[in-house]
Amino acid sequence: MKKTLLFLGIALLGFGNSFAQDGDKVVEKLRVMYGEEKYQDCAHDAIKYSSKSKYKKNPEIYIYASMACLRISQTNEGVEEFKKAFNDALSYAGKYRKKDKAGQFYNDYITHFEELKKIVAEEVENYMLEDRKAKVYKSAKKSLGLMSKIHKMDPDDKGAYLLNAVLELKVKNTIEGKKMIKVMLPEIKRLAPTRDEMPAPEKLTEKELAKKNKKIEAVFGGPIKPIKPFDEMTEMEQVFLRLALIEYAEHLYEKKKYDEAKEIIEIGKPYFYKENEDYLRKYTLAYKETYKRVNG
Repeated sequence: MKKTLLFLGIALLGFGNSFAQDGDKVVEKLRVMYGEEKYQDCAHDAIKYSSKSKYKKNPEIYIYASMACLRISQTNEGVEEFKKAFNDALSYAGKYRKKDKAGQFYNDYITHFEELKKIVAEEVENYMLEDRKAKVYKSAKKSLGLMSKIHKMDPDDKGAYLLNAVLELKVKNTIEGKKMIKVMLPEIKRLAPTRDEMPAPEKLTEKELAKKNKKIEAVFGGPIKPIKPFDEMTEMEQVFLRLALIEYAEHLYEKKKYDEAKEIIEIGKPYFYKENEDYLRKYTLAYKETYKRVNG
């Protein structure tokens, strides 16, 4: 009996290694096609492999589907087969993260994810500039659709999540938006320039911790990672944080919640009010203008 179990274990181990090797070969094939700029072939094969039970749990296959679709969206090729290539790029980025909940592969492909975020941030900023009341709701709805996909792709991006929550408020999903903000805002308030300056986590009793985790579980579906110090954030994490604080402060100000608006806009003052060498994006006056408006 023991020998039978031993042989079965060896057989399963061999099968697992074979399975992993097959997956590695597929990823290498996609990598070559992508490197040779055969984006249509790469997208087609990646999408095909993602639907096969043998490969559908491999996160990198979804990443290559996303990368190839993004490149297709930036060229005139493949428009017939991939009519919504950019949306597909975002969707497959979100599907990737479902297969890689811990974000193990995220930093390996950080350039791609940052590029997606940059495009979305530009779209959202353009939408939010819409000042004709008849179109404000529509603009917020479009922005929310984009930001929800960014959150699926990178649930650890605190600024993106706060912006997502603010957009929920703007489209009148008030209960959902407030619930999201209630969970995320305490974490964002812990933001500091460097890791050494980060405040210690609050001390909670076992009962208080269980209650807090239950609330987080209800909103996020699982635990959340602590916020990064500002100097460890990527460019787009900083950009989304800046945009989220501006939009939330403006929203509170319009609702005549002046003290709350001041508290929110104050969070980003050390990083965005004036030029800051740790801010990876070119400085603009947008944050300062909102700060001055909110503070009268």
